[in-house]
Amino acid sequence: MNITCLACGAACAAAWGCAQAHDAPVQLYGGIDAGIVHFTGINTEPPDDAASSGRTTTVTGLSQAGASGSYLGLRGGERLSPGLRVGFLAETGFCNLGLSQPDAGGDPYCSGGGFMQRAAWVQLASGAGTLRLGRQVTMLAEHSGEADAFGNSFLGQVGNISLLGNNLARLDMQRTDQTLSWFSAERAGLQLLAQYSRHAAALPVVPDPDDLHDPSALMLGVRWRDARWLLGFDWSRWQHGIGSTEDLWDRSYRLSMLYAALDLGGPRAYAQLQHGRADGFQGRELAFDVGLSLPAGHGTLMLSAGRFGTSLAAQPAQLGTSWARQFAIGYVLPLSPTTSLYASAAHIDNDAPAPGFPGTSLAVGAAGDLFHGVPGRASSGIGVGFSHTF
Repeated sequence: MNITCLACGAACAAAWGCAQAHDAPVQLYGGIDAGIVHFTGINTEPPDDAASSGRTTTVTGLSQAGASGSYLGLRGGERLSPGLRVGFLAETGFCNLGLSQPDAGGDPYCSGGGFMQRAAWVQLASGAGTLRLGRQVTMLAEHSGEADAFGNSFLGQVGNISLLGNNLARLDMQRTDQTLSWFSAERAGLQLLAQYSRHAAALPVVPDPDDLHDPSALMLGVRWRDARWLLGFDWSRWQHGIGSTEDLWDRSYRLSMLYAALDLGGPRAYAQLQHGRADGFQGRELAFDVGLSLPAGHGTLMLSAGRFGTSLAAQPAQLGTSWARQFAIGYVLPLSPTTSLYASAAHIDNDAPAPGFPGTSLAVGAAGDLFHGVPGRASSGIGVGFSHTF
């Protein structure tokens, strides 16, 4: 599935904070992740293949994306004046288990889409806020991960049902090219955010030499946090989406997201609601997820439940809402500040197509994979492994 892991956004956020806090030279950082995974209910043909037989398959093997994927990056910066600082980050994925692992998805870097394409940006930071330019993890992806008990990682990630990767426009809303971002400084816990990309996709989405159909993206957000609460709202418009028919080209897809997290003094509660609409289409797409993370022994237990629903149909047709339901459980055991063992499992039930109902075809996957399901067929996954960061 076209899903990105929160680790990408977390790495960017960590680098931002680190760059602001220190006038350090260039730093090398990264993480490596390896585990054993087992998936069922995986589609054996492309999801838009009209001649699809509807068969599913089972996949078992080593995977490098059970928690965060494997990545390597450089970050640094320098102070230009007492109130102004320049910083940069360049991060690439790598396949520590080889390209034949189940979630490589044809990406020779296993995540990011190319060399130094998990993120690559330069920024200027001052007391008024931060201006950032380059290929970036979107605010939608970062905020969705913050409001997910699984941090948008592991097999229980909200990304399995999220509109950021499962949308009618078939856009990957996890990262954008040529992105200009502005993050205001926090005032009494309140922060404003904006991102814009004239060419959000890495490649033209249709054979058009002048790139007229490259998706553009505009994202606006507001968030507030204190010692216990995180509350936020994001709105985005994706112009020139791609779909299964040309009817969706040159149209816009709008996605909005309301998210929250609450620290209960050990346990943490999470919730998010995503809503999508497309020009020229009746109905809507929905995704919502609630979860808990609980101290358990020396580690953390993660639980979540969520639903994806779609009723979008080209006007004037009208469809009822078809649903996919996900239930997930996971456990993380830290062995040190940089090394953890983990286990996670998830299950998705899909509605079958019926007269007046489109059906759903989502599948459980690890962070960074490209799995799809079969309408009306269930999908499950279980994995164990360990990750190390440096």
